[in-house]
Amino acid sequence: MAIWNFRYYLIPSTAIKDTFATDKDILLNEYRSNNFPNYNAYREFKNYFINNEVLSSITNEAKKNLIPKEFWDKNATMFSDNNGNSITIWTDDIECELDLRFNYAGFVQQTIDWAIKYNCLLVIEKTGNVIFPDINNLSFEINNLIQRINNLGASLDNR
Repeated sequence: MAIWNFRYYLIPSTAIKDTFATDKDILLNEYRSNNFPNYNAYREFKNYFINNEVLSSITNEAKKNLIPKEFWDKNATMFSDNNGNSITIWTDDIECELDLRFNYAGFVQQTIDWAIKYNCLLVIEKTGNVIFPDINNLSFEINNLIQRINNLGASLDNR
């Protein structure tokens, strides 16, 4: 994944609430990189999709609103907008990827609307933070990444 990409996942809230019997902040460790050099974003995650109707419903929404794309794995279906933002639907996962170099606001709002409609929470890749589908919550997470990128750039400039 390029430095200007940001990933988050849609996960059914009932599956997360069944796993974590708490209203406190939730982290899904399988989505955290923990800065380990062997972190693999393409590994298999726990299947939180007990009800596969969420997968098919969001696939149908994507078919109506986005452009179908070829994908390297036959077990996944990929769609994108005209700005490089994409949603990849696996049998156990819904992965959203933003290209922060271009306009991603409409795509973000669309995926948040789907998350609300199909009772999903958002999980942020690399941190594992579980957040409610809200533009302010996701903007906070995106801004944290942009700040880390800016800090990295500043430290490289100082070399």
